[in-house]
Amino acid sequence: MKAPRLIGCDVRTMRNESLEILGNSEAIAVNQDKLGVQGKKVAGGGDGKVWCSPLRHGRVAVVMWNRGSSPASITAKWIDVGLQPSAVHETTSSVRERISAVVDTHACKMYMLTPNGTDVGYPTLDRRRSKAGRRASEPSRERARHDSSHGRSWNTWNHFYCNINKTVIRESADALVSTGLAKLGYRYVNIDDCWAEHDRDSKGYLVPRKSTFPSGIKALADYVHGKGLKLGIYSDAGSRTCSQTMPGSLGHEQKDAETFASWGIDYLKYDNCNNGDLKPMKRYPAMTRALMSTGRPIFLSLCEWGDMHPALWADKLGNSWRTTMDINDSWESMVSRADQNEVYAEHARPGGWNDPDMLEVGNGGMSNDEYIVHFSLWAASKAPLLIGCDVRNLSKETLAILGNEEVIAVNQDPLGVQAKKVRMEGDHEVWTAPLSGYRTVVVLLNRSPEFRIITAQWDDIGIPPKTVVEARDLWKGIDYLKYDNCNNGDLKPMKREEVREQSESQCAPPCLQDVPIDASSSIRIG
Repeated sequence: MKAPRLIGCDVRTMRNESLEILGNSEAIAVNQDKLGVQGKKVAGGGDGKVWCSPLRHGRVAVVMWNRGSSPASITAKWIDVGLQPSAVHETTSSVRERISAVVDTHACKMYMLTPNGTDVGYPTLDRRRSKAGRRASEPSRERARHDSSHGRSWNTWNHFYCNINKTVIRESADALVSTGLAKLGYRYVNIDDCWAEHDRDSKGYLVPRKSTFPSGIKALADYVHGKGLKLGIYSDAGSRTCSQTMPGSLGHEQKDAETFASWGIDYLKYDNCNNGDLKPMKRYPAMTRALMSTGRPIFLSLCEWGDMHPALWADKLGNSWRTTMDINDSWESMVSRADQNEVYAEHARPGGWNDPDMLEVGNGGMSNDEYIVHFSLWAASKAPLLIGCDVRNLSKETLAILGNEEVIAVNQDPLGVQAKKVRMEGDHEVWTAPLSGYRTVVVLLNRSPEFRIITAQWDDIGIPPKTVVEARDLWKGIDYLKYDNCNNGDLKPMKREEVREQSESQCAPPCLQDVPIDASSSIRIG
């Protein structure tokens, strides 16, 4: 509950049992977690209740409470507590996708779901066994491989379309390393459409195109893995892919999933063409089940184009879901995709992300300022950052955008709350999202062809009146003095500025839903 801990008994004559309860350091750590999100009742019928609360670093606290007069079996499903089904594992105390326990009369059990490992990247479809921790008076630790952050990738489609081959993939992997982008988390090298032969072989398997991938995909995966990177691939939940040049996976999900796993694939983009008018809710689950059955962690990106509002149902199936049709390298296309994606902001969370499509930064169709808008909106929206340009030939300006560590940190913030528009006045907009550590991010967006001064009022961004804050411009790398009223920005045409705010005094911590953050900023940006 994150309630104040006010001891009400006689501490001079405290029993050992009471001291064990009041002094439980792990339970206290849940109460004091810096995310500060109060627990909520999320499931349970009759006297058996399930409460949960998100914690820092992708963790979740779960309490199973029996109010009844007899022991009760209580189950907390992953979907109830805000975790991807794909993040669930077989444990010594529960079956996959849930925690189950028999709870005594008027008693409770407390669990902490903790990321298994420290590697930063996408949450993955994984079935590895996790460990059960201590029981009794201490919280139990159900360790699921649940990585709440979302990694960064490079994809072939926006720049190369079908003009891909072994050399392009290997050289692009080399470039991610040599430019330093790999160190910033751009670790997935994703092959899009057109990589396979026109037809399956006599046994029904997909076959890499011999003219472009003569050594096959397994050898390419080995090369990419040798660089410390991961390899992604493409298929389609239809009879053929969108290019019509290769078979889709509809009806072949298990065979294709096993093939991808045997090749060492780490990521699957799963498209939506040639689907025979079958609903995506009927087609996509088969691939989810097939990938999970392989035992290999494979990130599943559902490319359903937002047609049937996948943000409302796809969190049960994959790690990200497209909310829009394909982007193109123009201002109009980019901002419209941002607008469409913003509609579903409340459905994004650690472990499941809205995807407004890949980045066009560096492809040449927009100005540098417009690309800064593009990257800023995607970062604040917690969208997957999928580079779509030729990383072998990056300009300094493009590398500076894609490699801005502070903006990337906004995208990777463990709170995982997607930015929303909080003020719109003609072509002037204020976008904001809470961040961990009592901070918030503000994007001031000017869509007009003229200079504008845009103001973000404290009320707009959920800041108590008279709060004094500090601000930092994430593109200029400048710290500003303390402000206590509003945030003004002088903005050039189609230019945005992004400011991350840090609180001077910590009052009320942020929460995931209503976001009453005690930190914001006021600053004039030149």
